[in-house]
Amino acid sequence: MYRYVGLFLLTWLLSFGLLGQTWAANPKAATTTKKKRGFKFPPIKVPYFQYKPGTKFQKKTFSFKTIVGQKPFVLFYFLPNAKPTITELKAYATASTIFGKKMQFFAVTKGTTADDIKKAYDKIKELKIQLPVLLDEKGLIAYVMLTRRVPAYAMVTKSGRFTLARAGSLTEKINASTTLLGLISRVSRGEETPFTVAPGYSPNPYNLVGQKAQTFKAVNVLSPDKLDLQKFVKQDKRPVLLAFWSVTCPHCQKTMPILEKYAQVNKKRMRMLTMAVIHKEVYKAKLKAYLKEHKLTFKVYNDPKGKVFNAYKIMTVPTLFLLDSKGIIRNALLGGRNAGKILDRLLPGLNHPSKAPAPRKAPAPRKAPAPRKVPAPRKAPVPRKAPVPRKAPAPRPSPRR
Repeated sequence: MYRYVGLFLLTWLLSFGLLGQTWAANPKAATTTKKKRGFKFPPIKVPYFQYKPGTKFQKKTFSFKTIVGQKPFVLFYFLPNAKPTITELKAYATASTIFGKKMQFFAVTKGTTADDIKKAYDKIKELKIQLPVLLDEKGLIAYVMLTRRVPAYAMVTKSGRFTLARAGSLTEKINASTTLLGLISRVSRGEETPFTVAPGYSPNPYNLVGQKAQTFKAVNVLSPDKLDLQKFVKQDKRPVLLAFWSVTCPHCQKTMPILEKYAQVNKKRMRMLTMAVIHKEVYKAKLKAYLKEHKLTFKVYNDPKGKVFNAYKIMTVPTLFLLDSKGIIRNALLGGRNAGKILDRLLPGLNHPSKAPAPRKAPAPRKAPAPRKVPAPRKAPVPRKAPVPRKAPAPRPSPRR
């Protein structure tokens, strides 16, 4: 009997193991999470110090292995001699008092020399900030944070995956509807948010969402056609997709044919305009060849001095803006990724047909129904005759005794 039980258990374990290998070999299940949440934060070890009143400077080592996958955390890179980073550091320290019970806050600074470390410690002591300060001796932390400038934020969710990089301010909009502070609040509650690379500039293109688009005039690069944005928006009630791009940008070269196809399929719901900086004849020739090669028909208007690009806070290309029928910027998209899906979600709420629909004809009045015939009155029933009273029965004789 024990032999049969043992064989059953062995067969079950082998089956479970094979099933486990088959599931692990499925790349779809393994990579979907990484794409949505970013890469796993490495369990690196770094030196750090933490100021506490009444204590002396002490350098220790911190291992991220103790926190990755256990608790969400934020990293903020500052330099003691850079005033903008110190202003942001104060705000960051205040935020840590609000969310510090649910997530860990780290300050990060350059620690290449003893002088760097001393300046950082003196500034932290002066501000009486008691956050742990990680010392980036070899630039490893900056590399992991995906940043080359300060101030810079990075954030990791409770699962240990990157959710944000390159943000420059707590009030910075990292997308059209969310600020960094709002994202910190969500991650502190354990939410696993998609990975986002913030613009890192304040103000940035997302700050224009909800404002009226700044009007401008421009000339088509390849024809004498002129554009007045204000008149263009008013002449048609369809929303406008305004795309800023560059003919020398590889990502733009891949994105623009996709936008062209989407605009053609959805031409009843929207219109598309594009802006580029063509300040030399060589770029004009490249643009002409590119449009011809990909058989693109959208119009390209020129901003030779970059004034329109500056007005719209363009820091990277392509950058897309969606304008409603009143010229209000309703959304912005940096990079053009998933533009079709985003437009599919937004256009129904902005779609105003160029011509008002014809009023429906009033339905023809129905004929009045023919009056029903009044039924003839029934004849009164004939009264019945009263029944003849029965005679009383004769009394029976009493029984004999």
